[in-house]
Amino acid sequence: MNKQIGYFIPEFPGQTHTWIWREYQAMLELGMKPHMISTRRPPTKVVHTWAQKAQSMTDYLIPFETKDFVKVPIELIKAGPIAWWRCLSVMANTKNLSFSQRLYYLVLIVMGAKLACLARTQGCLTSTFIPVAMLLILPYLPPYFRRSLIV
Repeated sequence: MNKQIGYFIPEFPGQTHTWIWREYQAMLELGMKPHMISTRRPPTKVVHTWAQKAQSMTDYLIPFETKDFVKVPIELIKAGPIAWWRCLSVMANTKNLSFSQRLYYLVLIVMGAKLACLARTQGCLTSTFIPVAMLLILPYLPPYFRRSLIV
């Protein structure tokens, strides 16, 4: 059994993330190796005693680090033309997207590649990783984009 698990949390650590930290501690006690990944650092200073430690051990999707400018394009190449076609066709077939919204979704594709790269390097990437990540992200996407992904 793979004891490594990727734990994906938006803007971690935040004021309401104490339960995530407790869950992280419980996973450690069970002998698991959770790897914390977050979309970005929280916009305000977090006052929890564990917050600084949590930030130091969390990988963030943004901002990009220098190494990401090499690793992410490689991950996009590894995804292959079928994956590129799927992503771009969803964007092309989604109605009423402005140019800036299309650029935003291109950025999300790049962030997805960084997430896949982090999962792969930490040994957390499995066949169930991407579908589970999509289910977690779907509620945060605009309704017109969700419909095009579900079809």
